[in-house]
Amino acid sequence: MSKDAEEVRKAAREASRKLSEAAQEIVRQSLPAIQEHAKAVSKEVSAAARKLAAEQGPALRKASRRAVQEFKKALDEANKKQS
Repeated sequence: MSKDAEEVRKAAREASRKLSEAAQEIVRQSLPAIQEHAKAVSKEVSAAARKLAAEQGPALRKASRRAVQEFKKALDEANKKQS
């Protein structure tokens, strides 16, 4: 390998190493902001889920109660037909 080619190879390796270090530093510096954003998003999702449960909970309980009552009624009627 010629001297020039070897120097180019070394320079490319050094540039690659520096680029990798810079990328790692950017990730290291960005990580706290990313974690904070993820925490905020998680809180928003939790709040939305609680709100939905609070709004839909009573309606779901009512519908469930009604379904159980209808099932009991149908079961009673089926039992009466068999008797």
